Amino acid sequence: MTYNFTTTPYDELTAADKKKVHKLQLKDQLTEIQAAFKGVLEARAELKRATAKYQNSRDQFSADYINQLIEREKSAANAAYQKYYEKAAKALEKAKEAVLAGHAIIDLTDPRLSNAVAIIRASGAGISYDTAASLVREFAGDQTALRLLQSVFSGVGANMDGGLSKMIYDPEAAFANATAEIRDHMLSADGSINRAARAVAVIAKGENVDFPEQFDSGEIDRAARRGAGLPVESND
Repeated sequence: MTYNFTTTPYDELTAADKKKVHKLQLKDQLTEIQAAFKGVLEARAELKRATAKYQNSRDQFSADYINQLIEREKSAANAAYQKYYEKAAKALEKAKEAVLAGHAIIDLTDPRLSNAVAIIRASGAGISYDTAASLVREFAGDQTALRLLQSVFSGVGANMDGGLSKMIYDPEAAFANATAEIRDHMLSADGSINRAARAVAVIAKGENVDFPEQFDSGEIDRAARRGAGLPVESND
C-alpha cells in the first residue's frame, strides 16, 4: 500500500508520522483478517449447500456415491479453511509487527503530551476524573503515550486516571490469545468465528481502530438453541 500522507523516506519521518505509518499497516492487516473470516464462512455455507443438495438426491444416486460426493465437498472445505487460516495467521503476525513498531516510538515533541503531563503534575493526587479523562482521551490508541501518562498519574498518587487503565492492554498476551483463537476456530467447520473476531477486536480496541466482533449472525441463534437443549444443525 502507498501511504499518501507523505513522500518522505521512513527514516526521515517525524515520530508522529512513523506512528501513522504503523497504524495504517495495522489497518491493512486487519482488513486481511476480516476477508479471511468471511472466506471461512463462505466455505462453510458452500459445504452446507452442497451437502443438502446431495442428500436430497438419494432417489437418483446410491448412498455410497452420495457419501463420496459429500466427502469430496468436505475435503474442499477443509482445504479452504486451511487457506484462510494461513492468510489470517500471516496477517496477524504482520499486525503484531506493526503494533510493536508503533509502540517503540514516543513523540516527545507532541505538545498535547507535555501539556497533559504538566496538568497532571499540577493537579496532583486530587485530579478529578473528568479532567483526567479529557487528557487521556486525546491519546486513545497511543499505547506508548498512555503508559507514560499512567506513570505520571502514579507518580503524583492520583486516585483517578480518567479511565486510562481500561485503555491500556498487553499486546503480547492479546496477540497470543488471538493467534490461539484463530487456530482453534478457523480450522473447524463448527468453530466460532465470532469468538476469534472478539480476540482480534481486543487488539483493535487498544489501538483505537475499528474491527467487527460479529461475522456470523447465525452463531447467536445456534448458541441459544444449544442452551435450550434444542437440536442444532451442524456445519460439518
